[in-house]
Amino acid sequence: PIVLAYAGSLERSYGVATLVEAVRQLHQETPGAVVLKLFGRGDLEQELVAVASQHEEIRYEGFRDKDSLVAELFGADVLVNPRPTGAEFAVQSFPSKLLEYLLTGRAVLTTRIASIPQEMQDCFYYIDDESAQGIANSLQALMRKSADERRQFGERSRDFVRKNYSEKAIGAKIKGVLQDE
Repeated sequence: PIVLAYAGSLERSYGVATLVEAVRQLHQETPGAVVLKLFGRGDLEQELVAVASQHEEIRYEGFRDKDSLVAELFGADVLVNPRPTGAEFAVQSFPSKLLEYLLTGRAVLTTRIASIPQEMQDCFYYIDDESAQGIANSLQALMRKSADERRQFGERSRDFVRKNYSEKAIGAKIKGVLQDE
């Protein structure tokens, strides 16, 4: 199966319940095709424990220390950010999770939150319909791509972030701005 991972706040408002429902729908259509691993804490924690106990495609992995979580993210095939674009907090913030996801070199599937910088638009696969069925459709589209294609896409995205958003790259941009004054 394709291993999906979500790490962060397990909040309904972050789209996590919709992601879980999408994976359940996809599992009904294509049993064994995907596994979703969820890492973190939040208002859905107890519900996820119950769902995971009844659905083999959903795995609640709890809160992990940094090293353990990083290993899990590197072990996944696709990292998912289902944050609803209409949420007030989504419009005003760029989740650091997306940069962290990109640095793994894995394919990243996200909603089209307005705060994604224009220059990073090509670093992601997108969820255009934020309903459970829409997320399932986006996942199916990714499943149709070969593992090699997803890997190459993830590696190109990682290289872009390293080149343009590393401490060294940001430092050079700041230095350039300061020198221009």
